[in-house]
Amino acid sequence: MNSLLLIGSPLLFLGAVQIVLAFICLSRGRRENLLPIYAGVLAFISATWCITIGIFYTRAAMGLEGGIFYRLAWISSLGIPIVITVAMDLRKKVHRIERIINWISYGFWGLVSVLAVTTNLVDSDPLSLIPYKDGPGRFEIPVRILCAINSAFLLYQLFMARKESVGIKRQQTAYFLLGTAIYLTGNLIIVFPYAGTFYFDPGLGAYLSVPWNALTIYAITKHRLFNIRLVLSRVFSASIITGFFTVFHLLVFRLLRNILDVDMGIIVATFATAILAFTSPFMKYVFKFSANLFFGSSIDYQMTLKKSSEALVSILNLDDLIRKFIEVTRKTLGIDEAGFFLMNENKFELRYALALPAGAESFKLESSSLMNWVNEKKQVLVREEQDGRIAQSTFDRLDQDLENLGAEIAIPVFFNGILSGLLTLGFKTNKDAFFQEDIMFLETLSSQVALGIENARLFAESTTDGLTGLYHQKYFKARVHSEFMRIKRSNATLALMILDIDHFKRINDTYGHLMGDKVLKGVAKVIHLSFRIEDIVARYGGEEFGVLLCEPHTRGAIESAERVRKKIEQLEFDNGIKVTISIGVRILEKGNDCATDIDLIQGADDALYEAKNGGRNQVVVFQTTSKLRQVK
Repeated sequence: MNSLLLIGSPLLFLGAVQIVLAFICLSRGRRENLLPIYAGVLAFISATWCITIGIFYTRAAMGLEGGIFYRLAWISSLGIPIVITVAMDLRKKVHRIERIINWISYGFWGLVSVLAVTTNLVDSDPLSLIPYKDGPGRFEIPVRILCAINSAFLLYQLFMARKESVGIKRQQTAYFLLGTAIYLTGNLIIVFPYAGTFYFDPGLGAYLSVPWNALTIYAITKHRLFNIRLVLSRVFSASIITGFFTVFHLLVFRLLRNILDVDMGIIVATFATAILAFTSPFMKYVFKFSANLFFGSSIDYQMTLKKSSEALVSILNLDDLIRKFIEVTRKTLGIDEAGFFLMNENKFELRYALALPAGAESFKLESSSLMNWVNEKKQVLVREEQDGRIAQSTFDRLDQDLENLGAEIAIPVFFNGILSGLLTLGFKTNKDAFFQEDIMFLETLSSQVALGIENARLFAESTTDGLTGLYHQKYFKARVHSEFMRIKRSNATLALMILDIDHFKRINDTYGHLMGDKVLKGVAKVIHLSFRIEDIVARYGGEEFGVLLCEPHTRGAIESAERVRKKIEQLEFDNGIKVTISIGVRILEKGNDCATDIDLIQGADDALYEAKNGGRNQVVVFQTTSKLRQVK
């Protein structure tokens, strides 16, 4: 085989692989993680370098001139400022002068690429191959020197970025940065000085992009920069699309070659192919088919985030918000074990548990090694990602904490840099590992939950009673009014209860107000836990409570009231203190004569008054016939 063809053909294949890699990288880029985008742009530049040099050598093997193809080798230098930008983004602090130098570098290498393609100022004609001995252009030596200086600046940025990155990002970026340094070595071949009349062909530096591709793919599979199924899906899609449009291009060209000359036929066929590609839904269908083939019924993360984001920031009840957070996470990732700890008064309390091991509820998270690690790193902790990468003693403590919580991964929830919650997840149901796209999904979702938690807390402060944590009277009356107007239009059912602690004044007079507050909080907790999340429970007055049950059955409302009464009757506080409650119930059903929400409240109040006068510790239901029915 011709030696020139042997050199050029692999570069064509390598360039095609890099184009696929570029599309994969660009599709995974996010605002919060720009590294895949930079990797994608570099892959495109590297692909251009490989393909143009490969075409140059292939043409040379056929005895054709290299033309513009060899001149495009200088485009590889555009990778220098891009990698500098990556390194700067990974660093914590970058001097303003460094950024200015980098922006100048973009313009400089862009200009060099244009001059190399359009003039003889950088590359001169004619070009010879092996041995490589063409004379330099007028600007070629100065450009080589500036390239060496710029490359040294890049190596410094890479070193600083590697030094300053921490945790999982340090591992994820290490291979990318190492591969880029090797890629840079290939680019620096054009800086090597002459050695007599012979020196290495700069174009062959494209082969040193092979280690860059290998290390990037290794990072994809080993450190889960991307889901490997996505890689296979995109390669499969690209193969179908490339094959289809290649056949289409050839068919159009064959139809036109007898009408137009060869060059014009190629141009027209190319434009026709491009129009078909960008106007037809073919590519969309191919990607959709490929995704279904490789991912099955798995949910698209972006669609999930779009659907859940509005709900997560609008739910104003903390328990409902946390439940929604767990539900979205569980359904999306396929999780059987989960727990959510919420910071409350400098302590973490378990607010949600799904199949957690015994003892998880009493685990002191705030003083654990896990909490110290999360606060320091401010990132998701994946058990297997840290195994072997941190000190063994540190990992052993983290591993034990995760074991106690039945967790494989821990996701911190930060708001304004302050840790407000922690989500722990066990293994996926299908035993798959947590990919980087899973982690990015959880990070984005946790940021929405952080905002939702803050909204819920602000809402709670403005609508709840400080002592009991229940809604206050003003909010309760507003909800009674809104629900009353709603059910009047729909002829649904509504029930209102007013509950009063019997002889509460005696407790304050005998044991003091501190004990009275304890009793109020204890009774409030029992009442709150006795009703559904959608029911409205409030502190209506001093020792009075209100409960609004939306669309219950009549008998269900009465049974709920009696159940609460019995629970309070069995409750015992310090010093053997026991209390009872009286409850008045008003039920609004179809055909009931209740003109306003004030009448609804008055009816429940009248029933409570009757319960008090009738001996206390009982439930009385208001009837529309103005007769009160006692339930005990």
